[in-house]
Amino acid sequence: MTGSGKNNTITDNYLKANTLYGDASVNLNHEQNTITNNKPRYELIIDPINITATTTTITANIYFDDEPTTDINTGRVYFKANGKVLRDDTTSKIIYVDLTDGVATLSDYKVPANWNDDTEIKAVYTGSTEIAEITSEAVNPTITTPEIEEPEFTVSDVTIKAGEEVTITVTTKKLDGGKVVLKVNGKTVKAADGKLYAKVTGDSVTFAYTVPKTYKAGSYDIKAVYTAGATKLEAESKLTVE
Repeated sequence: MTGSGKNNTITDNYLKANTLYGDASVNLNHEQNTITNNKPRYELIIDPINITATTTTITANIYFDDEPTTDINTGRVYFKANGKVLRDDTTSKIIYVDLTDGVATLSDYKVPANWNDDTEIKAVYTGSTEIAEITSEAVNPTITTPEIEEPEFTVSDVTIKAGEEVTITVTTKKLDGGKVVLKVNGKTVKAADGKLYAKVTGDSVTFAYTVPKTYKAGSYDIKAVYTAGATKLEAESKLTVE
């Protein structure tokens, strides 16, 4: 379409020339006239972004006349979040993604801590000899924070007679690694290997304890202490002698 003048409005049409389509087929000064939303046209569309971990995948597809393309393998795509171009954390260089069959996929991108459901993500196709630069509409990610299971550290109550052996169980869920020290009535109970502590390798550790014959009927303190680096947890229970 060829014409002249200013302040013309050409919008929402289906325009097709020999080699140009949509807005690009209008041979008017695009700065002095309103030329928008004319089809067919190339569009860049970002797939829904669902974030459930510390990294995510962002995929953008080039569409032509509302259909996904499968034959575009030239040009590159980069992404923006709230207007800021995504860059490599190490080199600070812009992250470019090559197009393959009309699709650009940014994989294993580390999600910034300040992203939320209102973050606006756009994709920009840098263009080629056949297709002009394209910027996508903004997409808001859906961010789901996984529930974090809290560690469980407890020690069981036990009831026994003086002179008998009892098994005392210490629960150590989500505490792989580290060690547990167990004390009954202030005295350390040795682990099965004779050491003064038991290594944590699963959801629980056990100690075999023989109640002294001298203990009278009553209640005695049990205390378990877990340590791993700077982490320290304590749990208490009761040993009841009948």
